[in-house]
Amino acid sequence: IATGSTMTIRNFIAMAFEVIGKTVEFKGDGLDELGYVDGNVVITVSPEFYRPNDLKFLKGSACKAKQRLGWMPKITINEMIKEMVQ
Repeated sequence: IATGSTMTIRNFIAMAFEVIGKTVEFKGDGLDELGYVDGNVVITVSPEFYRPNDLKFLKGSACKAKQRLGWMPKITINEMIKEMVQ
């Protein structure tokens, strides 16, 4: 079920590292992009999952779930990321 909000994978990763008090610095582009923490490479792009021609903007809608089930998100994306990391 979607929340109706959008976020890039890069921002998701950065927020996850913020939970543990670290900052990710991204360098490069596409398959050559790397994420560094404290000077060490901690993020690489997997060719298997890289989709260069994918849509740049994807946003799910939970309208049906709200209308039919009365479902609404109870936590924010920030809270979800924090919970996942912890």
